[in-house]
Amino acid sequence: MNDLAVVFDLDGVIVDTVETLYQVYARLVNDYGGKPSRTEFDLLNGPSLAEICTHLIKTHAIDVSHADLMRDYRQRIEGISETIDAVPDAIGTLKTLKALGFPLMLASSGSSQHVHDVVAQLDIASLFDRIITGDDVAHSKPDPEIYARIREASDKGQIVAIEDSVNGIAAAKGAGLSTLHFQPDAESVPMVQDVLKVPHQRIKYLPDILSALLPSVSHANILYPDGQLRLQESALDPMNIISPQTRQRIAESWENACLANNLLHDNQIICYSRHTANMSELVIEIYRAPYRYFWFKQQPGHENGLSEPERQLFASLRPIGVSAITTNSNNQVLLGKRSGKVSQYPEYWECVPSGTFNRRDMDPFAAIRTELAEETGNDPERINTIAFIGFAYDKDERNYDLNFAISVKSIHKLPDANEEYSTFKWVAIDQLLSKETDIGPCVPNTSLLALLHQHGALS
Repeated sequence: MNDLAVVFDLDGVIVDTVETLYQVYARLVNDYGGKPSRTEFDLLNGPSLAEICTHLIKTHAIDVSHADLMRDYRQRIEGISETIDAVPDAIGTLKTLKALGFPLMLASSGSSQHVHDVVAQLDIASLFDRIITGDDVAHSKPDPEIYARIREASDKGQIVAIEDSVNGIAAAKGAGLSTLHFQPDAESVPMVQDVLKVPHQRIKYLPDILSALLPSVSHANILYPDGQLRLQESALDPMNIISPQTRQRIAESWENACLANNLLHDNQIICYSRHTANMSELVIEIYRAPYRYFWFKQQPGHENGLSEPERQLFASLRPIGVSAITTNSNNQVLLGKRSGKVSQYPEYWECVPSGTFNRRDMDPFAAIRTELAEETGNDPERINTIAFIGFAYDKDERNYDLNFAISVKSIHKLPDANEEYSTFKWVAIDQLLSKETDIGPCVPNTSLLALLHQHGALS
């Protein structure tokens, strides 16, 4: 990882400007008597403004000077930085990669003013070690010059470019870079390898960059690494769409399941609705639901007999849990082996504490303190420090975790086995991350927490 850098395109990757820029392009071409098209716009995603204007004058027989068209187009583009939004999870992904020690760079064919205006608007300048714009090169994408400049500026052996366009992928490949093709709307975008005849990897969500770079954490994503955390109740209760018949069916299934497994408890759980983030704050919108509804969605054939709105609701029902990496003065991590009777990851090791987030006051710090006391018998007074260090998503089980780092004075005696854990032990962080370790399988979020801890992202 220390010999790897990541370079991002701007428009369409970090900021959601593509549709806005298309509208600017379409109005301009219409105003000069031409016929705009999505195909042409996609081809012009990468070249400089000067090259775009040369193409438009020739293709649409626009009867104005190149300088006048450039001036008009630039004026139309100016100011859009004040109204644009970051691509979902862009800021969280950048912060995560930075926290893990990846050098980050930015390579955009946009003008220096546009690029720096957008970067300033999002307050992300501090995340980049180098920014190169279209004003810094003679030839724009798909020419590889801008990425050749990136390679010259980096001392890393491998550089991975995150691009959303055919021209950008071609430019990065031409400079010898590895590529990840970001396609949030993959079904409507041509496969780039069909155009370039060069294999490459495609991602639909920006947090998957981490999974692509580090296969050891491919089953979980960090959506936001640190900062202020704020939870707020959703104005709507999605549970209201569940019919009485479906509620009765769930109740009967749950009653039978509880007879077979006395570890099942029907607590109210806090579920994820959506989240927004900037450089300093993560805001998560939540709603509440009985745990039996989440249990029900995990049962084979649960979709049978549901209405379409109910199917969509259960597909999106994703609880939020709380987890922590607990370390002692010897820099060891407390692990627990999950019981064979638990519903998720039976007999897997995980960081302790970890549990359901169901507090009425929505205080996650109080929730993780309570989990630590209940699972280890440790007096909360023995906690040295506790800090929120990230919001994670388990791609296998499709649930979320609010992650914390806990430092304890000591836990003199390891806890006894209980309903949730069959055994506990302290493990050196290096042993937890070693490929030769004999610990056994770990839940995805534990591997992610260990990685963050190893690279100092929790300090």
